[in-house]
Amino acid sequence: MVAAVKDITKLVDRQMQSVGSRQSKKWLLSQKKHLLERKKWRLRQANKHNHGKCRKIGNVT
Repeated sequence: MVAAVKDITKLVDRQMQSVGSRQSKKWLLSQKKHLLERKKWRLRQANKHNHGKCRKIGNVT
């Protein structure tokens, strides 16, 4: 899933270079931000299920 997210962010970057209008740039940026948030959230969820045994991921609970 993380690989897919990386691919999407790459795709968004490419689109941002080709896109001229500021409105769509804003939209693409928000999409990218959303993807990163989801990725972080997934890591946080994984950390929760370890019941605090693993504290590698920035100590998020």
